[in-house]
Order: sequence, then C-alpha cells, then structure tokens
Amino acid sequence: MWLSTCQVFMLVVMTFLTSFTSSNPILLWKTPIKGKGGTKSDPVLSLDERTLFIGANDGGIYSYSTSDGTTKWEFPTDGIVTGGPILSPSGDRIFIGSGDNNLYTLHTNTGNLDWKYTTGGKVLSTSTVCSNGSLVWTGSGDDILYALNASSGLLRWKKKLGGPVASFSVLSPDESIMYLGCHDNYVYAISTIDGTILWNFPTGAQVQSDQILSEDGKVLFIGSDDHNVYAINTLDGSLLWKKTTGAEAQSGLTLSADGRWLFFGSFDHYVYCVDTIDGHIKWRYLTKDQVGSRPALSPNGNVMYTGGYDGYLYCLDTVDGSLVWRCATGGPVHSDPVLSNDGQKLFFGSYDNFIYGLDVARKTINISTGVSVGESISID
Repeated sequence: MWLSTCQVFMLVVMTFLTSFTSSNPILLWKTPIKGKGGTKSDPVLSLDERTLFIGANDGGIYSYSTSDGTTKWEFPTDGIVTGGPILSPSGDRIFIGSGDNNLYTLHTNTGNLDWKYTTGGKVLSTSTVCSNGSLVWTGSGDDILYALNASSGLLRWKKKLGGPVASFSVLSPDESIMYLGCHDNYVYAISTIDGTILWNFPTGAQVQSDQILSEDGKVLFIGSDDHNVYAINTLDGSLLWKKTTGAEAQSGLTLSADGRWLFFGSFDHYVYCVDTIDGHIKWRYLTKDQVGSRPALSPNGNVMYTGGYDGYLYCLDTVDGSLVWRCATGGPVHSDPVLSNDGQKLFFGSYDNFIYGLDVARKTINISTGVSVGESISID
C-alpha cells in the first residue's frame, strides 16, 4: 500500500520525536587524576553543589569544579584513599581516611588541613558524622572503632572489635546507636555514647557492604561476602530474612522512596531489586562483571545509576530493570555515582584514572553514531 505525502511526513516527524525523547547522557567533562591507579572512592558534593570531593588510589584527595571539572585543590597523603569523603553538616570541612593510617579533616574551600588523627591501621572506610557536627566516627585496620571530637580531633572513646572496619556506618534515627559491618564476619550495633556493643549478628564471611536503614529505623539491610544480603531487626539483632546471591555482596544498598524496594549489586555480575518485606526478587539485571557500586536513584525514582567492573556506568529502569543506557569508561567503575539534587548531573570516578561529569537529563539525538536508548555510549 502506498503512503500519502502527509503520512510519510508524519512518520518522519514521529521517528524524530521518538529519537528526541531518548535520554542519552551528555559528557560535561572528564578530568584526569594527577597520579595513577584510578579511584574507587565515593564522591560527595558540596552543599551548593559547585564542588566535588573524592579520594584516589594515588593517595590524593581532590576537589573539582562541577561545572567544568577543573581542579580546585588537591591534598596528598602517603597511602591509598579508598573511602569516600564525608561532609560536615555546615559544609566547611570534609573528613576522609587514608591508607597511611590517618583520618584527615580538610577545609572545603582551600584543602588546608584542620587536624588529623593517627590510628594503628589503614583507614579505608568512609567515616560517619553526627547531625550536629560534634562527633565523627571512623573504623581502622587496627580493628578499632574511634569516636573523635569533630572540631579538635581529640579521642572521645574507642572500641576494639574482632577485625578491620571497612564498611560505612549508619546511625539510628535518634543517633544513639551506630550500625556497622566488620571483617570479623559480624554486623554490630554499638552505643554512640560510649562504644558499648548492644548486639552483634553473625554472617558467614567478612562484611564490607555499606548498609542502609529503613526510614523508621527498625530494619537494617546489609550485604556480606558470604553472598547474602540480610534484613536485620535493629531492636535485637534478629534475622528477618536473607537473600542469597551468586557471589560476594559488597555493594552499598539503596532504598526506593517508599521503602518497598531494595537495590544493590553483587560480584555475581547482577544488579538486584528485591522486596524489603520478604526479600523476593522483583528483577535482576546481568552486567558483564562484578558490581560493587551503590546505586543512585533519580529524584522521581524512575531510574537508577550504578557502576560495574566491566567499565560501564549503567542507567536502569527501576520498575523492570531494563537497560535505559550505559556509558563505557576505560576501567572498572567501583565508585558510587552521586547525583545533583535536581537529578540532572551525575558524577563518578573510574579505574581508568578519570573523574566524570555527565548531564543525564538532556534529550539528544546522536545523528553521527545513531546511538539510541539501550545502546552503549563510549566516552572518549
């Protein structure tokens, strides 16, 4: 059947509009890290979102402009920096550890050292700060959890555990209890006042996953190298349910806005979405390698972003787990992506020795390459 001129024109217009609504990311900038080795550190944004802070495997702590990726300042340490920086509530300082055994506090505007505290082992996990900015807690490779005065760095208390602390700790809603994972295979609930252990929960291997609490603080979700993700009752440390994956569950975990769905990755190459009520799998998406990056959700909750050891930054539909797009970097992406508050800009690091800034909200057609939704986008 022959099409009229009008029908042909409408087909062309519809094809154009379909392509135009394909939300492929735009590379805003990519900036090389000064040293070598890339990064697995998790970036954090300043309160005004004009600055990105991140650590790197070369021992550096870096500050970048989010508008163009230029380096604002850098601070060298004598060890690998794998933990992410944590911002003080006032936004004037960051706290970040290093493999040189120190926790550093730096001024965000200048990168100048405020104070440092030396532990007996490598400080490779992300620290935790209370909401009023008075205390900071950090774990160390010397098997000790430290509570420090955030203004002076003076020791408030310390607690010996059974192994190094490599996971990011979370606080209960009233901040009286800290929950953390440990290399001694346990998950702990610890009093933030004096370090008393309130309960511990045994897993079958070391715990390196960054956990997350339900909004009401009643359930703790955390992964373990024993391949399981656990839902733990925070009242007494009892098991609510566990979901077994095919390999180490080291990824950080993210909850949907309504708290119903839990998103995480596993070293079995899958990204998971499970029901927080009983742990049943809603969907899972197969990547080409291990997934250790914590997913970041868009403000409307429709898509999630996560990195993979296959070198891709993935954007997945949160309803069914389908691939929206993926961007290729030159190395594994272990760094947790961080979104601007409006959900338009995304930042992350890669083992290819670059830090990336993407615009994930702009609608474009790539006429020269024909790239469309679901296809790989190589960032050159």
